[in-house]
Amino acid sequence: ITAQNGVLSITPRPITVTADAKTKVYGNADPALSYTVSAGNLVSGDSLSGALTRTPGSNVGSYTIDASALANGNYQISAQNGVLSITPRPITVTADAKTKVYGNADPALSYTITAGNLVGEDSLSGALSRAPGSNVGNYTIDASALANGNYQITAQNGVLSITPRPITVTADAKTKVYGNADPALSYTVTAGNLVGEDSLSGALSRAPGSNVGNYTIDASALANGNYQISAQNGVLSITPRPITVAADAKTKTYGEADPALSYQITVGNLVSGDRLAGALSRTPGENIGQHAISAQGLSNSNYAITALDSSLLISPAVNANVIAGNTPSATTVIAVPPVASVPSFGNGGFTLVEVPSPSALPVPQSPQATNEANTPASSPVTAKSGESSSPPAVSGPGVTTAGTLRMMVVAGGIKLPEFNSAVSKPQEGGKE
Repeated sequence: ITAQNGVLSITPRPITVTADAKTKVYGNADPALSYTVSAGNLVSGDSLSGALTRTPGSNVGSYTIDASALANGNYQISAQNGVLSITPRPITVTADAKTKVYGNADPALSYTITAGNLVGEDSLSGALSRAPGSNVGNYTIDASALANGNYQITAQNGVLSITPRPITVTADAKTKVYGNADPALSYTVTAGNLVGEDSLSGALSRAPGSNVGNYTIDASALANGNYQISAQNGVLSITPRPITVAADAKTKTYGEADPALSYQITVGNLVSGDRLAGALSRTPGENIGQHAISAQGLSNSNYAITALDSSLLISPAVNANVIAGNTPSATTVIAVPPVASVPSFGNGGFTLVEVPSPSALPVPQSPQATNEANTPASSPVTAKSGESSSPPAVSGPGVTTAGTLRMMVVAGGIKLPEFNSAVSKPQEGGKE
């Protein structure tokens, strides 16, 4: 037997190796790569040498898992690549709440990662923005524009709160004279400030009243929704109205009743309907001469009164009854011939008087009677200025002659010539 050896050919076992699909979240570590024999099979105990690899990269996307390096000489390997999918990293971004005072610049807007995290030095592109507006209120801070392709961003909006601007408004102190129109009320911002062309609505008002005194100026009605206003009230001072009151000069004849006293407002004026309380008064006395008229008793609390006093002039009286009522004792009466004219001396004046009969005149019996200057005559005497009549006889110590007397009226009384029983020539009564 010629034996001819034959050959047993063991051919590679055909298999298909498929890299398993993988996934990971951006920023996480790669998962372990693996494969599956998707067609055919490995003989028990066999394995493939080599390793799976993936295309390099870390951003979100799909990366090939290469199975071509897997090998085993006993296998005819058909390698099917797989895919590593990197998915976006989920995070929640919340815009930070902000606040500012009306009129101030906006604060820098910012955000916080409130769920998840950024990887390494990553950041988000885009910017926060807020709803437009400058008045006091709440404005949305929009976080939706924040972005990064490697992240799945849940954006939470925030709020910018604009708060009222604190200011202190003080009503300006004002003054006016009683009876004048009120001045325009005004205010000053004494702490803080108004923004731009801002102004306050509402108006100042004052407590009612027109008399002299202090009246509150109320600033509480001033308002502006963009301001927190601390209102400080002011004061309107009504001051007395200056006037000058002058007592009118008056005159009367001795023995008459006083005339009605009156006054004039010589500077300034009374406000319609007003009057002065009190009254004018004069110094007591009825003697001839000047008697002060005082205006100091006039008053009105709404006026600053400058009072100018005046005077009442009491003039001498040429009146028989007056003279008779003030005739001194008849013991000083002498008879002298009349003269053609009657001279005048100062406040006194000569007058010719008809003297009644002796029985009508009291004759004093003692020196005490001589001083009774105000003993009235029992019958009137008729005054004649510058003329005489046929008088009855006059009696008295050393007086035997009847005739016309010359008497001087001085300070409401009568000054008589000195007694002289032997008259060699006419005397001028009172000229001594």
